Amino acid sequence: MWLSLLSIFIFIVLCSIFIIATLSWKEAKSAYTELRQDHAELEADEQQALIQIVAFSKLWFRKQFNFIDRELINMSPSLLRTGLIAVREEYGEDELQKTLQWQLKSAIQARKQHINKLELLNTNLLTIAIFVAVMTLIGQLQFMSLQGAELALAPLTTLAFALCVQGFVCKPLIERLYRQMEIHHDALNIHAEGIMMISQGQTPAQIRSVLEAMTNGLDHIKGPVKPANKVAKKPSSFIFPTRKAS
Repeated sequence: MWLSLLSIFIFIVLCSIFIIATLSWKEAKSAYTELRQDHAELEADEQQALIQIVAFSKLWFRKQFNFIDRELINMSPSLLRTGLIAVREEYGEDELQKTLQWQLKSAIQARKQHINKLELLNTNLLTIAIFVAVMTLIGQLQFMSLQGAELALAPLTTLAFALCVQGFVCKPLIERLYRQMEIHHDALNIHAEGIMMISQGQTPAQIRSVLEAMTNGLDHIKGPVKPANKVAKKPSSFIFPTRKAS
C-alpha cells in the first residue's frame, strides 16, 4: 500500500514540475481567475460593459468630449476602452473595424492559450503515469521480492489515479474554459457592434435597442440593459461603472 501511495506522490510531483515548466506565473494566475468566475459574475461584467457603451453613446451624441476624455482615462485596458478611444479619435470605419478585430483576436488567443496548456497536461498525464509505473515496476523487481498481484498493484494504482485526474479534473476544467471563452467571444462581438454603431452616428436609443436584442438572444447574458444606478451601487465614476479588463 505504501508503495502505491509513493507512486501517486511521485506522479503528482512530476505533474507539478510539468505545469511549472509550461505555465508562467502570470498565465497561471490569469487561468485561475478565469476558472473562478461564475455565471453571475460574467453576466454582471457584460451588463456593465453594455451600460458603458450606452453611456458613451449619449455623451458622444451630445458632443460632451471633456467628459468622454476624463472617463476614458479611468477605464481599464480592454477591447471596449480601445474601441471607444478609437471612436473618440475619429478613426475611419475600416480602421476601427480592423482595430476591434485585432483586439478581439488577441483577447481570445490569450484564453485559448490557457486551454492549450491544460490540454497539453491532460494529454501527457498518461505518459507521466506510465513512466512512473514502469519505474516503480523496475524498482520492485530490483529491490523487492514481490510477485503476481502484489507486483502490479502500485503501477496499476498510478495509472488508475491518472485516469481519474483526466476524467474528473482536467476534462471538466477544459470544458469550463471553453464555455467561458465562447461567452467572452460573444460578449466582445456585442461590444464591437455597439462601438461600430457609435462610430456610424446612430442614436443612443437605437444602440440600446440593438444591444438589448443581441443580448436577449444569448442564453448566458439575460435581461435588458439596465440603468447604471441599478447595477453598480458605488461606481468609481459617475458616468461609467468600473469594469474589469477583457
